[in-house]
Amino acid sequence: MYRLTNNDGSEALQSACEMYERAASLFGMSKTFGLPGLRIGWVCSRDEELVNMMLSFKDYITICCPGPSEILAIMGLRSEQQITERVMDIVKCNLDILDAFFADYHDIFVWSRPRAGTTAFVKIQGWLWDFCERRASNLSELVAAEDGVLILPGKAFDFEDQFFRVGFGRRNLPEVVDHFRNFLNRHKPNMLGESNVLLPSILH
Repeated sequence: MYRLTNNDGSEALQSACEMYERAASLFGMSKTFGLPGLRIGWVCSRDEELVNMMLSFKDYITICCPGPSEILAIMGLRSEQQITERVMDIVKCNLDILDAFFADYHDIFVWSRPRAGTTAFVKIQGWLWDFCERRASNLSELVAAEDGVLILPGKAFDFEDQFFRVGFGRRNLPEVVDHFRNFLNRHKPNMLGESNVLLPSILH
């Protein structure tokens, strides 16, 4: 789903369906092309039995895609270079912002700049790990309730609950980062090792 989003000049990896005959590879217009409203995508596989199963299932849910969406998707594909360049400009700018942000908070976050895609996992540590009672899901609830920032905990992806997912494909990331920074500064322990704000009851 994130093909063509390599931000470091490296070549994209081979699709799974090119490497393994029973694999299935997905792509669509929502991620790389930034056109989620079209609800258009496709799947490729060399496994004929699997393809037939998916076609049969599709008959029960959508039968066919909306004609206007198909036309707009074709227009998007024909403008691939223009659209992907715009998307990558946003991504690279946002990654620089995140690099600086997580450098400021290296004591509570472990950040590794991704080479492709528009999302990444971030690990929680230090005082913030204790503050959210060792659950990223608690942090997600708190920062959403207090500052309107949406981050998804790792457990939503069957991953460790010490990580959360951050997205960086939208132009409003600087504003989001400012809200997140306010949240962290508000709850950061003072010189006595106490939080500036009592732990909200939402965690209990």
